[in-house]
Amino acid sequence: MLSNSDIILGKVAETSDKASLNSLDTQIRGLENTLQNYERRRSNILKATELGDFEQDEILDRLNNIKRLRCENEIPLNDLMKTRDYLTSLANAKVKLGE
Repeated sequence: MLSNSDIILGKVAETSDKASLNSLDTQIRGLENTLQNYERRRSNILKATELGDFEQDEILDRLNNIKRLRCENEIPLNDLMKTRDYLTSLANAKVKLGE
């Protein structure tokens, strides 16, 4: 085991990279689902508006709140996607170096 420490450390790093990518993918899917939920909420508010269930001020407040929440989630989503792309390219570079 000691004579193959480079191989073992390489496997540990590879496993860690895969776990990081899996974790990022899970977080990205969660944020994408959240963003889709905001779109459904917005659509529901607009449908309710057509039925006359809300006052105009209340509609605008709710739509602005959804827009704010959406923007707050888009920023970390974009950051996570960039990080995933970086880790993927780093993993690909490691494979090429290994070859």
